[in-house]
Amino acid sequence: MKPAASTAAAAPPSTVGLWIELDPSLPAPACCDERIRRARGLVAGLDALPGVGSILLPCLPADVEPMMALFTDAARPDRLVSDKLRVVAAGRDPTVRRAVIAWAERWGDSCLDRLAGLGATASLGSWRAALARLAEDPRRRAFAAPRRIIKLMKLWGRLWMAEAILAVVRLLPPPQASAVADLRRRGASATWIVSPAETAAARRLRGPKILDLGGSAPTPARARPPLRRLAGAAAAVVAPSRHVADAVAGLLGGKPCHVIPPAPLPVSAAVTSEESGRLRLADELRELFSAGVRAPLHRHFCDFPFERADYLVAVPTGGDPSPLLAAFATVLRRHRRSLTLVIDGRLPRGEGPLDEVERLGLSFDVAEARGLSEAGRARLLRHARAVVVDGDGDCLPAAFSEAVALGTPVAMAGSPATRETLTTNELAAAEYCDAASGPDGLVRAILHALDHRDEVLARQRAILARLAARTWADVAADMLGLVPRP
Repeated sequence: MKPAASTAAAAPPSTVGLWIELDPSLPAPACCDERIRRARGLVAGLDALPGVGSILLPCLPADVEPMMALFTDAARPDRLVSDKLRVVAAGRDPTVRRAVIAWAERWGDSCLDRLAGLGATASLGSWRAALARLAEDPRRRAFAAPRRIIKLMKLWGRLWMAEAILAVVRLLPPPQASAVADLRRRGASATWIVSPAETAAARRLRGPKILDLGGSAPTPARARPPLRRLAGAAAAVVAPSRHVADAVAGLLGGKPCHVIPPAPLPVSAAVTSEESGRLRLADELRELFSAGVRAPLHRHFCDFPFERADYLVAVPTGGDPSPLLAAFATVLRRHRRSLTLVIDGRLPRGEGPLDEVERLGLSFDVAEARGLSEAGRARLLRHARAVVVDGDGDCLPAAFSEAVALGTPVAMAGSPATRETLTTNELAAAEYCDAASGPDGLVRAILHALDHRDEVLARQRAILARLAARTWADVAADMLGLVPRP
């Protein structure tokens, strides 16, 4: 009788699928957010498991090159992060669909802008105020009110026609549907769905599915129906911390959410030892600020001496950036530190954060480094004076492990989930301050990390050494353990 190990070795290796969708409006480097980095860690963990023979990553034909760029090994530019990973083209060409959606969205935005110019909104109830505003105009002519009503009706009709076009297009089978069929045909034994995902396509995936919620809770108002449908079709829903699991408990329709802590994200060893890294970073930042996605706001940084200037890196986690901006303004003005704040990514959308930057007089002191390559982002963290993480996020922000591994101290604030991972002594050593302390607590953490850099970094490296005992192979094995066996 053969031993169990021989039987297991003779079993055919399983095929695992990875379902992740890119934002078509962003270039490949800008798409590389924390969920992509978590997916890279999962791929590395699956690669280390002996029972996994191949990892399939199907995507639309137009997304093959960006996806391969996101999963390229920094140490081996001509290879992917895993030899088992295969990025396969599947699905229909989404060019026409995306063009129609973009056109309808622009048409709707144009109608909203013109309605706003007339003092109205998309709601019919706003017309009364718009007509009252017309009555106060002393220059109004005869029949001005009927003409204004006709104009409002035309704009309102065009706006809802654009909304109807968007609704019809989104009701059609998504272009990912045939990619789903391809993944089913190849016989994946389990599929990871990295949230957020196209609900209609992801639900068509057959076999056990693991819904990975990543590092932050989705917005309840928008995520409730799609997340509930995705969770209902999944064999297991996983979150990286109890904080995230509790935040989404009401959105899952009674589905239990398993907590599986992540492992520290790997960093490129080449970046830590290169001698010209600062010069390469400066060149990439200047190119980004001269032709990047937010170039009009950053023209003044094209001649900034990043080769020798000191800067902080801020890692936004999706929350309100006001405490972070206020803390930086205090460090800059009250404590007279000559620093620039570089945002790793972008501030939350909307006029609020940009208005806050202008109100605090930080327009020439804050820049968004959105669209850096993976090597460029590692250099950005490597050469910063400190990295600042503010807001809710993973059980321990991924930027903590990346920055400390690259030799940069971290100041953290406002992440209650971090307390799940670190002990009380480690929280103090990690320059962590509770959100209740507000900007003042974050200011103290930043100043201590700047003034006692080597001491803080040594303590944080000891914390990282303990956390590094958990690998991504452990994470992948824990997730596979949730998949029911046939």
